[in-house]
Amino acid sequence: MYDDKTKYGEQIPSMFSWISPEEQKRRAEKLEHITEKKINNDKNEK
Repeated sequence: MYDDKTKYGEQIPSMFSWISPEEQKRRAEKLEHITEKKINNDKNEK
């Protein structure tokens, strides 16, 4: 049985949900872009 924490209590990713740092950065930038668009749309509606 696999445990998702180290003996020090740190969370470790499973082999199915791990993504590379480059992919994490790409996803973060995409979410930032989506958030910026939403904020700008909300400001324009007021």
